Amino acid sequence: MIECGYCNKWVSESFMGYGWRVNKDCSRNYSSKSTMTIKYCNCNLKNIDYYEKIADKETLRNLKTKLSEDEINKWTDADKIVIYIAGTIGMIINTLITQTKILKPVDKYISNKLKSKKIKNFKNLFDNYSNSFRKGDSAPIDFQDFEMYGPKSIHAQYSAGHDPLRFTEGILQIISGNYKGVDKFGNIQQSIFGTPVPDIFQAVISYISHMVSDFCNVLSLPYPGSTFLMEWGNDKVRKDLSNAFRSQLYNSRVFIYQNLEILLMNIIIYGYAIYDNYLKKHEINLFIGNEYKYQSMLLASYAMPCALNIAITGTKILITKNPHELFRLNYTTIFNTLKLSIKMLIWKLKK
Repeated sequence: MIECGYCNKWVSESFMGYGWRVNKDCSRNYSSKSTMTIKYCNCNLKNIDYYEKIADKETLRNLKTKLSEDEINKWTDADKIVIYIAGTIGMIINTLITQTKILKPVDKYISNKLKSKKIKNFKNLFDNYSNSFRKGDSAPIDFQDFEMYGPKSIHAQYSAGHDPLRFTEGILQIISGNYKGVDKFGNIQQSIFGTPVPDIFQAVISYISHMVSDFCNVLSLPYPGSTFLMEWGNDKVRKDLSNAFRSQLYNSRVFIYQNLEILLMNIIIYGYAIYDNYLKKHEINLFIGNEYKYQSMLLASYAMPCALNIAITGTKILITKNPHELFRLNYTTIFNTLKLSIKMLIWKLKK
């Protein structure tokens, strides 16, 4: 009994050409002395023909590894069931959050909690820490001397520095003391305001403390990226965004709610990846979910709620002609789906 050089199974001894040890059940055809056609019959690689010049056993082993990748990355029935479960849960949560009023009582409860004494003390702790770098003076990003669609309390929606997606601009404003934002007419507002914090380390700490404090306000922070729309949009866009922010329909808390489905789908797919790998190799690998197969499963899961959300919202806009329905798009799911799609495409091209 010897080990087959192709499928690593122990079989009756048989030598074919130049001393290669082969499984007698493996099909072999020679087209020349240096080229061999190998059909892997007993290696779970059925119906695969591969032509390659074989120099040594290491080359053959690498060849087998390359061939087996397609088999490894194929979805099994269990994989498809997990994708369906994750995607279905994502679609249910997505629809409840974006197409119903289920968030209203939840957000109202959270808003009331934010008014509690404990939260106020927590907020004041960060406020005082942030102000300590400016000796109690105002933060440059808090300039409010311009016209808005609403009270001064919604100034964060007009401030580039309050947008979580534009945190670098916010830090630069803290360092320089130069405010930048937009007014209700779309005019760029720039002004020297408050007390700057020249030290970059202190400025970063001051900015983070200020943002945490503002996030704990009832109005919270703007929806990430929405201040770009305030700059580039027309008067109606600015008015609608201001009203949505003022009524707590479109802010950073909503952004967190929308990420709930992404979080659950990740937990399901990554958890399954660890379990699946343990069954195969009897070892726990917490990072196995980052491999190609499981990332492709995650993308399929993301695509289900993403497609449903776009379809429902698009249909409503076509029927009602109401652009406010755009607030029902789950931009976090759309962004994550696109990001993972690009990652998988690059991965595929490299292979």
